[in-house]
Amino acid sequence: MSGVLFINLKKLSHVGMIDEEYSIEQSDSLIEDPVISVVLPTCNSELLLQRCIDSIISQTFTKWELVVVNEYGCIDKTEEIVKKYLRTDNRIVFVQLRKKYGLARSLNLGIQLSRADIVARIDSDDYSNCRRFE
Repeated sequence: MSGVLFINLKKLSHVGMIDEEYSIEQSDSLIEDPVISVVLPTCNSELLLQRCIDSIISQTFTKWELVVVNEYGCIDKTEEIVKKYLRTDNRIVFVQLRKKYGLARSLNLGIQLSRADIVARIDSDDYSNCRRFE
């Protein structure tokens, strides 16, 4: 189970919905004004990803967004799994990289695209206690 990690940061403007290096998919009715943005970098994570996302969805504090950044070149069903959640939860944003970023740059992009003042991160093989954000 992952520990709590909160980073206070200044809100950064979005680069755009479609960029030559990545694309973004989200619900048409995306949650307004999330208090916490959770950044989740992924690559070939299908085995443990559902448990990770379910642990965020089950949070007792519900004003969050989950920004999933999927690395370029991943060949498993990670994208399919995230898009399934995307159809049913308006707090999830999916970012598909179109070139290799690596972990640090993927996290930085996820933070840049986050809309909340508080950012938490989680790895795809982790899960969170349902009261993590309280």
